Amino acid sequence: MNKIKTIIAMSVIAISAEAQWMPVGGGVQGEPVKKEVLPQIRDDETSRDSNGNINALVVYQGELYAAGSFKTAGGKKASNIARWNGKEWLPVGNGIQGSMITALCVYKNELYATGLFDKAGNIAVRNIARWKW
Repeated sequence: MNKIKTIIAMSVIAISAEAQWMPVGGGVQGEPVKKEVLPQIRDDETSRDSNGNINALVVYQGELYAAGSFKTAGGKKASNIARWNGKEWLPVGNGIQGSMITALCVYKNELYATGLFDKAGNIAVRNIARWKW
């Protein structure tokens, strides 16, 4: 029994030793965040991060979806939401227009987004929308 535990522990150590952070397809880019959106910004600050922010990640239909406050992902137009297929960032329809997406979840094989927005693609919404393939 002790031999099995030792082998498992060694395997985990070997995996951990090789783990490292890697860039993901060029990341996301955005615009300065407005004080009205994030009231905690001091008066002398224009934004927390003008490179864009990712607030939520979820796996949906085998791809990684990222959402937040950004205009591009991997150099491609992506309005606040994009999907990573393992090789490149791709837009999700026409994106979600508004200040930001704060959360994503999958429910009954549909992707839901919530946040501060009023339009998903070309559809008027109120801070929640669903995406269905």
